Amino acid sequence: MQGKAEAYKDILLATFGRLKPTTNNVVYRDDLAAEIGVKPNLLRLFLKDPLLAYMYYFGPAYPFHHRLVGPNRWKGAAAATKRAYYNTFSGVGTSFTPMDAGSVRLSTKMIFTCVIVGVMCALVIIAWL
Repeated sequence: MQGKAEAYKDILLATFGRLKPTTNNVVYRDDLAAEIGVKPNLLRLFLKDPLLAYMYYFGPAYPFHHRLVGPNRWKGAAAATKRAYYNTFSGVGTSFTPMDAGSVRLSTKMIFTCVIVGVMCALVIIAWL
């Protein structure tokens, strides 16, 4: 990790002439989560809860995504993800109707995406066998 940081520092200095941190926050958190062992595996997440996998991959990056699996995981992280997804998108559109806490309406786009991801996973598994 220290070697990566030094290499990144050298690249920043050579490219921009300064050491201002210009790291993408989401990429940094994903790299850090992978090193710690708390980054969710998308295939396992899809097999366990397809709706949660959709929200994890296509929705906003919430900090509690990295509490779904790994050491010190939080049992309420999945429900918090679903609530936060609803809270994020409920105020930006007129067609998103209010629902009870923790539930999210399955849209046609979401179902279509889940079907496509499922077919792709099946093709990968068949090719792997």
